[in-house]
Amino acid sequence: MRAHAVASLARRECFAFSDITAAAFHDIPLVGVDARRVHTIPFGDNPSKTHRDVVRHKIPLRAGDVTIRDGLWVTSLDRTLFDLVRRLRFEPALAAMCAGLHQCRTTGAERATVDRAAEAQLHALVAQRVDAAVGSRGIRNARLVLERADGRIESPGESRSLARMWETRLPMPELQLPVATDEGVYVPDFSWPELRMFGEFDGEVKRFDPAMASGRTPLQVTEDQAHRRRAIELATGWRGMHWGWDEAADADVFWRTIVAQGWKPRWRA
Repeated sequence: MRAHAVASLARRECFAFSDITAAAFHDIPLVGVDARRVHTIPFGDNPSKTHRDVVRHKIPLRAGDVTIRDGLWVTSLDRTLFDLVRRLRFEPALAAMCAGLHQCRTTGAERATVDRAAEAQLHALVAQRVDAAVGSRGIRNARLVLERADGRIESPGESRSLARMWETRLPMPELQLPVATDEGVYVPDFSWPELRMFGEFDGEVKRFDPAMASGRTPLQVTEDQAHRRRAIELATGWRGMHWGWDEAADADVFWRTIVAQGWKPRWRA
């Protein structure tokens, strides 16, 4: 809405929306980011100055750097992700990159799956931009994000969990590993088959978003989640863990949460 307001007030100035503003056009979630200011990259050599509400980045744009979304010029998905992984902190940058890669998904009969070839192609496009910007600010953070981002991560809560796992030196889990149970196939968020453990992020949105609750009450959603974990445990013999936003907000709290649910302190990478 802010971007459309800026576009409607612009007269002779030509620009593309960029950074966190472009992220909104590309349906990239912004976690813990102040998105009140509108970010643009002006076309031309003498752009207007940045002021309180609009940030104008004086950086070059290549021919393939822009696209049209919602009727407005916006930086392309790979250019937007490149800007985000360099300029945001690790956690929101990881959430953004995972969400961008997750858009490379195909809709199957029962469940959307990530097209790994398309994901690899998008990842490579962002990586090429990072490699070409060696020496620029934020490149180290960008490389770290690219190393850990995965399109199979389905939500910002899961990407936050992945960040905590890296900080607490957990061995990297298998993501979205299908498990056959007597009640059908379930897909835990994170699995460690060799340790006989699995974990799931249970965000509040699952209980209170009508689209995700599918007519169930918050209590019914919570009961169904617990029932699902029990079914996976019975089918595999693994032990299940769960956490939410509060538990994943801090590395120490996250560590205590999973240890209390059976994770062994010696299981560190």
